Amino acid sequence: MPARAEAIAAHAVGVCGALGLNGPHARALVEHQRVLLALRPETFNPRASARVAASATATLRASGDERGLAGAVHHRCELAWLIGDPVGSCGHAAEMLGVADRAGSDFDAALALMFTAWCFVEGPWPAADALDRYAALASGGARGPTAALAAAGGHAILIALSGRNAEARDEMARARAGLGERGLDRLAIYLALLDSVGESLAGDAAAAGRAVGDARALLSGPTDRWYEATLNVEAAIAVLAEGRDATAAVARVEAVPAPCDLEWVVKRHRARAGLAAQRGDAATAVAEAGLGVAAAETGGLLLVTAGAHATLADALHRAGDAGAAREAEAAADAILAAKGVRHA
Repeated sequence: MPARAEAIAAHAVGVCGALGLNGPHARALVEHQRVLLALRPETFNPRASARVAASATATLRASGDERGLAGAVHHRCELAWLIGDPVGSCGHAAEMLGVADRAGSDFDAALALMFTAWCFVEGPWPAADALDRYAALASGGARGPTAALAAAGGHAILIALSGRNAEARDEMARARAGLGERGLDRLAIYLALLDSVGESLAGDAAAAGRAVGDARALLSGPTDRWYEATLNVEAAIAVLAEGRDATAAVARVEAVPAPCDLEWVVKRHRARAGLAAQRGDAATAVAEAGLGVAAAETGGLLLVTAGAHATLADALHRAGDAGAAREAEAAADAILAAKGVRHA
């Protein structure tokens, strides 16, 4: 089935191009790139795909194809995220939200609001500023119930950044339940992962692990390997945070690689470091954690970067290097302080 999906997507590109159907060709190009990301994250090239998506976006914008444009801009959100650029991803999400509002697409508006929440969580905006910006975006437009649920979940994670954990949990639970009732699994996966971030910041590793487990349970079928890779690495981090044996979880990470995704790369190094620490291999733990920090600092995902520094601090403590461990802890704390994040 995956090979057939890829072949069909490539065939659509060829046929539309040969017939000179510029709009359908642009749509087909975007869909082909999205299929490649889903099926081949081990070889996918985000920067090359971004060039294709930029050209397709211009064609769809000029033709007035709002639904096609929403899909193209959505893919550009994903591509900016893959390279660790939450500011760029947020800009594309803002355009997607405008397109969704003009087209009257409740689902696309929800997806744009979900992406925006992730960007505000990881990007350079302090928590209070992010919350204000998000509230302004979420209150605009005549949107439907799906967008309202996505907006509630985004609001929940942003108030969780400021330490309003009980309020955040209640709002997040209602939003997740609402998406679940509507059978919107892809949106529900995003929201479950955001929930996991909030619970991690609140210091509840077990609740964070349950949220990741919920997300994994919603993944339908093995065809989307990028999502599978994402959920595998999140599960490994959750297992380590709970202090459980991570051997099997890290093996699953290695089985489905997604080196095109900076966040996955960073968290894979963190998972490897954590497993090495469990096995008493302090040198490997420090080396892997250091690689995670180096990778994280090539992008702008701030909580991801703070997590990498925290993993390095733990590895250095275990290795007996207290001075370097304090420096790594200070780096993590500085990032969270600049974000205005209150965490346990």
